[in-house]
Amino acid sequence: MAADESLVRLRKGDAGFFLFVTGLAAAGAAYFAGRGLAAGVVGCGLIALLTASAPFLLAGEAFCPHCEGALLGVPLLAWLKDYERCTTCRRYLRREGAALRAIDEGHLAARPEFSIPVDAVRELPQLCCQCRRPANRFQDLVYTAAVRHSPGFPTGKSVSFKVAAPYCEEHLDAAVLVFEDLAGFPGIGLKMFLEPDEPQHHFVLKVRSYGFYRAALGV
Repeated sequence: MAADESLVRLRKGDAGFFLFVTGLAAAGAAYFAGRGLAAGVVGCGLIALLTASAPFLLAGEAFCPHCEGALLGVPLLAWLKDYERCTTCRRYLRREGAALRAIDEGHLAARPEFSIPVDAVRELPQLCCQCRRPANRFQDLVYTAAVRHSPGFPTGKSVSFKVAAPYCEEHLDAAVLVFEDLAGFPGIGLKMFLEPDEPQHHFVLKVRSYGFYRAALGV
């Protein structure tokens, strides 16, 4: 395998957990069916359906070819997700078949894919966020989020955030501002239930240019 790619493999521990829960749910459906309780059959059946499909969504793993950091929760089905973000080095990888591959700096995604946490950059590069030519105009993007029970806002409140996306004369409307959780999937284990990781929600500017993303974060 090339040094700039990593094969997506089945994480057997996670898959085993989901299949175990599927078996329990199926047994529960059979139990309720024997007693004529339709609601119990439907409820257990839905749980079994979800957990049976979960291995295809969350049981894949790979390693970042840049830093060798672990990427968990990678879909086994390639068409479900085009890109994966390494939470260790913050670089993105592109899904191609059964592998994750490093992305060239000049890569342009079909839609905004690369998430720049705005609070992590002092100033965005003065480059067009689509083509990386010098920027000479800006588009204000505003997002209002209801933040509840987070460490910064324990009582809950609405927060509005604005960022100016830079563009050249030829491009506009190529970026979006969203509120996104950038924490990676921790994998199945006792820590997931006993010491769950706090979500890492950030206002992020999602752009199409991978080169602009790397320039903004210095990665």
